[in-house]
Amino acid sequence: YEVGGHFSSFDSRLLSDLSFFFINCRDQQLTVFPQGKNTGRMMTNAGKTRSFGAEASLTYRFGDLTLTGAYGYANAKFVDYDDGNNDYGGKYVPYAPMNTAAFSAQYVFRLKGFVDKILLSCNWKGVGDIYWNESNDLRQNFYSMIGSIVSLSHKNWELGFWGKNLTDADYNTFYFLSMGNSFVQQGKPRQLGVSLKYDGLFSR
Repeated sequence: YEVGGHFSSFDSRLLSDLSFFFINCRDQQLTVFPQGKNTGRMMTNAGKTRSFGAEASLTYRFGDLTLTGAYGYANAKFVDYDDGNNDYGGKYVPYAPMNTAAFSAQYVFRLKGFVDKILLSCNWKGVGDIYWNESNDLRQNFYSMIGSIVSLSHKNWELGFWGKNLTDADYNTFYFLSMGNSFVQQGKPRQLGVSLKYDGLFSR
């Protein structure tokens, strides 16, 4: 069940979206990992789950300045799930982020020289908490990352200098079992790079 709306004001300079949802799921399928020294993944029927939350986004444009923000909240729990050894009723569903948030600011300088325009952009995003197992004793806490880009454009060419995870945040993106041992997949560290783009059609 979902209800929401799209709103526009100030001559479409301010755009917003807002929605609320509730999901009541029966015969929930869940990925599980085998116990002991076995490898691989299996699918199991986790019974009933329920999830509710909201999502909101806001974009403001004023001339060459654009500000964007978004936030999502999801509360997903087992209603009825007993695997024969443990009762997980009331526990959070694994791999479902509870909070997702993002913010970005962008400004474009328009020039009349060799460089047509210069774009400055910075962004921030956050994710978490994420539970890795049904018992909820393993989780990734909320983490955030900052990125930025500076690009110079000339006709159909664009040269960009960018950075991701500038604060070198330490986080994990996945958890799994293999041969009875626990492993985590680490997120990407700080990244710096240069990109060159051409946007045009080649003629014969």
